[in-house]
Amino acid sequence: MKKTTIIFALILAVMMSLFSVGCNPAANTPNTPTTQGTPSEVTGTTFNAGNMSVLVPKGWCGVAVADSFNEFDSNTNPNQAYVAKGSNITTDMEVYEHPYILVMHIPADKTYYEPSPLM
Repeated sequence: MKKTTIIFALILAVMMSLFSVGCNPAANTPNTPTTQGTPSEVTGTTFNAGNMSVLVPKGWCGVAVADSFNEFDSNTNPNQAYVAKGSNITTDMEVYEHPYILVMHIPADKTYYEPSPLM
């Protein structure tokens, strides 16, 4: 019984050390330079949504977000923009067919999320 416990503890220790080595992010990164470049090397165009501007990388499109709740004078939300991969994307419905990022600007005088009080 004592021998079994010792063997089990040794197997468990070896497994734990193997798992910890596998989870180390430094062990998984190759020693090759990245192909994405530094931020100063990123080129693209600027998309102006109204209250904010977004740098749109080459090969991507900037698209205005529709004002669904009629909060603004225009039909688009000046505090949001889609940056979608692809070209010739003109409407926000076409954005959903491509990989995209929604960029939001929340003015300082607005509350985006207010947590409920602790009870």
